[in-house]
Formats: sequence, C-alpha cells, structure tokens
Amino acid sequence: MRLIDAKEMALSKSKGQLFPKVIDVLESLHRDYEALATCTNGEPEHAGTIIDSQGIRHFFDVVRCRANELDNKPAMVAEIIGNLGLTEGVVTGDRRKDAEAAKRNSLRAMRAGYGYGSEDELKDADAVAHAASEMPDLITQVLDS
Repeated sequence: MRLIDAKEMALSKSKGQLFPKVIDVLESLHRDYEALATCTNGEPEHAGTIIDSQGIRHFFDVVRCRANELDNKPAMVAEIIGNLGLTEGVVTGDRRKDAEAAKRNSLRAMRAGYGYGSEDELKDADAVAHAASEMPDLITQVLDS
C-alpha cells in the first residue's frame, strides 16, 4: 500500500490535474467570500502534495486534513467554522460525509456532481454543480435562499 501511495504522490506532482475551471472558481470564491477552507479525510501529506503541486494553497484560509482515526468530517467542519468565526457557509463535496458535515453544522450542502460520489450518495444536497464552473453562481443562490 505504501508503494502505491508513493507512486500516486509522484504522479500527482507530474501528471495531476484539477478539474476544468477550478482555478477560475477558486479565484472567484476567494474574491467574493470572507473565507475559504478545504477539509479532507485524506492524510496531511497527501492533501499537501495535491494542493502544493497544483499551486492552490494560497486560496485557502484553512487546510484541514484528517489527523487521526477519531477525526470525522462533521467535527472537522465544526472546528473550521469555529476557528474562522463563521455563521453561514456552504460545504461542497462529492461524498455523503460532505453533505452530512454541512447539515450537522447548520450549513448548506453543495454536491460536486462531477466528482467521485454517486448520485444517490448526495441526494440530500441543497444544489448540484455538474461542473466546477457552476459553483460560484450556485453558492450565491444557495446562500440567498
């Protein structure tokens, strides 16, 4: 497993690509909103490799990774909103735990329909973006509703 992880990290640095328009989306969200955070169940080394190799770390006020087996997405999101002093927000993601984290923290849930999760997995989301480029407008709509 370690060899597979090492190969994945090496390929992430040399061949990895973000979904189309993600940089434009991050620039827009960074400009228009108080704070941006990324929260992943991935290990810090893995997340850091992806974020740094793609040159997107500067967009995020907080990068929160799963530090141990007791960490879970709802608790990590609660920590982020507490540390940033936020009272509203949108959790975007492509897995069931992302929508659960939003709902448990009284936030809105945005489904990244272009990700890895199944349609059924995020049926409870407040909105679905079928491409990253749809995110800024949908986030505005969700927050205004």
